[in-house]
Amino acid sequence: MTLVELTDVCKRYAGPVLRDVSLSLAAGEIHGLVGANGAGKSTLCNIIAGIVQSDSGAIRIDGQNISVHTRSQLRNLGVQYVQQELNQVPTLSVADNLFLHALPSRWGVLDQKALDLRARSVLAEVGLQDLAPKTRLSDLGVGTRQLIAIASTLAGKGRVLILDEPTSALSEHESEFLFDRIAAIAATGVCVIYVSHKLNEVLAICDRVSVLRDGQLVANVATKSVNQDDLLSYISGQSQTPKMHFVSHMQSTVALRVTGSARAFKLISTLELAHGERLGIAGLVGAGRSELLHTIFGSSRVANQGTIEINGQQSPLFRNPQAARLAGIALVSEDRQKDGLLLSQSIATNVNLINPPQQAGFIRKSAFERQASESTSNLEIKCRGMQQTMTELSGGNQQKVVLAKWLVTEPSILLLDEPTRGVDAAARQRIHKAIANLAKQGLGVIWVSSELDELRDNCDRILTVRDGQISGTFDRSNWDQDRITRAMFTETTA
Repeated sequence: MTLVELTDVCKRYAGPVLRDVSLSLAAGEIHGLVGANGAGKSTLCNIIAGIVQSDSGAIRIDGQNISVHTRSQLRNLGVQYVQQELNQVPTLSVADNLFLHALPSRWGVLDQKALDLRARSVLAEVGLQDLAPKTRLSDLGVGTRQLIAIASTLAGKGRVLILDEPTSALSEHESEFLFDRIAAIAATGVCVIYVSHKLNEVLAICDRVSVLRDGQLVANVATKSVNQDDLLSYISGQSQTPKMHFVSHMQSTVALRVTGSARAFKLISTLELAHGERLGIAGLVGAGRSELLHTIFGSSRVANQGTIEINGQQSPLFRNPQAARLAGIALVSEDRQKDGLLLSQSIATNVNLINPPQQAGFIRKSAFERQASESTSNLEIKCRGMQQTMTELSGGNQQKVVLAKWLVTEPSILLLDEPTRGVDAAARQRIHKAIANLAKQGLGVIWVSSELDELRDNCDRILTVRDGQISGTFDRSNWDQDRITRAMFTETTA
């Protein structure tokens, strides 16, 4: 039975974003939606969810014609949407965020006991049964918050569930758990629209997949009839080039050494990073991956004890990010919209935010534009010009602006927290290449990723983190999926 039907849907902003998109989605179907950044995926999902109005075309949800509509109206029709950039209230508790639109009450007063019971039930659905419902959302990492956002949709009675990059900050184990839940949801007759740049996931869990390119639907095929190369060809419009061969640029000299302990960790012991090394950090959500980077960068929420040595110069662990930046450390955080960008400002302003070109204390406008232009060109950021605002860019291009912002500071140590989150396959390869070039220049890179494949393909070594503790160390001579996974869960090999 057709549950969602789109006919000749069009949308324009400065230019065409969607052009005559027609698509039918069935009840109980898991339907993949893929395409490069800026292809129109998010706009199409926003239209289905009632966040954005189409300029023309027809939309039917569960047999009902939809003309002018709002988000609340579509939610009442059973359309649930977990967006890539999470729409949550960080100052409220986990339970409050789960039931923000339907808080249980008794005699007009919030029923806290019922709220906690319901919260525990839906948290267990996404593997967070040990998380206290009263925990403030701002105290949690992006990965955990993403699972909470998915749990909130399970609390509602949905007919259509849209998931935009739901595993972008999840480990492989957590992703597999989520896939089981998605399959169970679809089995009840819910139509699941699964948006992802991870083509292996789309092929594994989706029944069909649609490909958007430059706002047009260029393919709508059964997943069993295509492979990743087929999808990449549809996405780009040309045959694919082979994956970049790994070349190590690791030097014998130490760029960074962190010793001692920190309250965010049971043990740091000694962490060393060589010049030119790409050091991967693997672990489950909540294991301490991001906390490790923030400890090094001086932006940890807790007071840490220990020492940090950069190019032979030793000092106590930094107490603030400014001290770390002046020492040559840069941090690309996982939450680009919260920590990395001024969304209402231009690309030029964001790229030059930390290190604007100055002469005699004045910012030079020509150099300001030139520095931004060169940075965006190097990372192949898709935009109309340097004065375009960040809100007009796709998530992947926003991520590349955050990277560009830090690269203009010419750091010697680069901390990357999920640097390819929400980035399409082609852009991901460009970021990988850019990081390899930085390592070739002698930069030391610490790279957190939820994807073991990404770390194995791009890093000299991998450290695993579990329960705030470094639990394993692996170099390219002993890459082993099973051993690395075990170190993330139970086994200590460090």
